[in-house]
Amino acid sequence: MALISRRTGRTIRFTSTILAALLLLLTLTAGADDQIVQVIVNSEPVHEADLQLMIQLSDVASLNDPVTAEAIVDRMIDRELIRRDLETAGIRATPEQVQSALAVLGRRLTQEGETLDQAIARLKLNRTALMRYAGTTAAWDAYVQSEITDERLANEWKDRRDQLDGTRVKAAQIVKLVGEDSPEAKWTDAENQLSILRERIRSGELTFADAAKEFSDSPSGKQGGSLGEFSYSGRFDPAIIEAAFALKPGEVSGPFRTRAAVHLVRTEERVPGTLSPEDVRGQLIAQLDRQLWKEREQSLREKADIRVIKAPIPDRRVLPSANFAVPQ
Repeated sequence: MALISRRTGRTIRFTSTILAALLLLLTLTAGADDQIVQVIVNSEPVHEADLQLMIQLSDVASLNDPVTAEAIVDRMIDRELIRRDLETAGIRATPEQVQSALAVLGRRLTQEGETLDQAIARLKLNRTALMRYAGTTAAWDAYVQSEITDERLANEWKDRRDQLDGTRVKAAQIVKLVGEDSPEAKWTDAENQLSILRERIRSGELTFADAAKEFSDSPSGKQGGSLGEFSYSGRFDPAIIEAAFALKPGEVSGPFRTRAAVHLVRTEERVPGTLSPEDVRGQLIAQLDRQLWKEREQSLREKADIRVIKAPIPDRRVLPSANFAVPQ
């Protein structure tokens, strides 16, 4: 059985005796090959009960999809890293804050007319794991409150006002389809084509609309590349929205990539928004919360020794009958 360190990439082998003492955290099914997955973060195993709770909160119908299962394991690793980091930093929530977080957690787990205790019994969850989850949530909220000051909110509003106040832009695009798995040379060729086309547009040889009708691979090309009017939280690829909002009316972006294509974007008009800082305060705090979590998680992962162990599930008919001490 092999163990691979996600940080170092080293392969380490374990004896069956050591394996038997480790936590069984998740069962993955990949075709006909069942595997057990065990997670160790900085030499300490992740609690099985914590992962079982994460599975319930993820609301997945099946763990037979390895991609889904891996995503749940990754979320559990992130949460465990942050939980331990908050404890090390001495950041803790009050009992009242933990109870409040537990109440929110309970609403996610209970059915209509059901108490939290009944939900715990029905889902076969561990109360200590629930308290640990609620404690981490409450401690993180306390940390976020200390980090997101009024001054920081004011600066974020100043820097990103048009993304938050409801500003809308009217824009158009020219698209060269490439294909997600295409070789780099094909991507570069598409970028070069659009760079040349951009210069022709800027020089006045072609209008953007005419260029879109003649050269764009997107259906929008028939309408001169028009994307209509949209806000920063619009329905388009984030790269398209970022490009459109970064331009002044009449400007044309340089070529940029999305998942399967290369684009030029022209911003035609900006319609200023009317929302105030107070109108979007909750939204802005939520965005900064997610940003802080991502930054903290990435920083901790760079320093952590995260090990995911995969091995075939042993035949349960011949499993040893010894009782193992499993931390909860």
